Amino acid sequence: IASGKTSYEDGRTILYAIAQGKDAGTAQNYTAGWAHNFAIPLELWLTDDGTDVIREPIKEVELLRKETLYSYSGEGVTVDEVNSEISELRGDMLEIRAKLVLDPTSPEYAGGFLLRYNQNTVDGKTEKTEIIFSERGVYVERIQSSLLDYVNRQPSHTWAKVKNEYEITILLDRSMLEVYVDGVISFTTRIYPRYGDSDYLKVFDNNANIKFTELSIYRMGSAYSDTVTPPYYGNMGNLGD
Repeated sequence: IASGKTSYEDGRTILYAIAQGKDAGTAQNYTAGWAHNFAIPLELWLTDDGTDVIREPIKEVELLRKETLYSYSGEGVTVDEVNSEISELRGDMLEIRAKLVLDPTSPEYAGGFLLRYNQNTVDGKTEKTEIIFSERGVYVERIQSSLLDYVNRQPSHTWAKVKNEYEITILLDRSMLEVYVDGVISFTTRIYPRYGDSDYLKVFDNNANIKFTELSIYRMGSAYSDTVTPPYYGNMGNLGD
């Protein structure tokens, strides 16, 4: 944590933090020419009973929304219905807000989101980062996040609170991934896909019987300028080439 600040004028407590870059203490940070990143500022407040600290991205993040890519609110849509609408969406700067209901059909189940997802598989290999809701709880799986062999791909911690309903906010900013669940738990991690076409989005359902009662996907802009610098993948190209 870098610092915290209370905005006494309007009663807001804002937390600023630094997210780790590539493996600390290794040559990766030196050869890359940079290390770490500035995380999205969070607003903190106590629940009414004073037992939990709620954390949410500051409301000013909404000012960075440039385009609504998908929006649904209603009785519920299935994973297949969502995927039919978002299969062509691409992006590495996204905000996703969702409410989902699970009605598992098996003791073992998993469902959720695939980010920085590659639609191609070559020699059994692909790239994707999974945000998973399962019988174990909620976690971020990075094992296939990159085909670069020197990148840390360990999964996140697991929030072992198993529920049938979740509210989630996802902020993706190139290599930076932040996930907020029910306002009480969060995941901040880094992902480094090798290929330029690892920028699709998908939802998945393995016996979780998921329905989304709310789902909004926004393309985000820069907080510093009106233009966004295109990502650079060197001579890696696309996995699908």
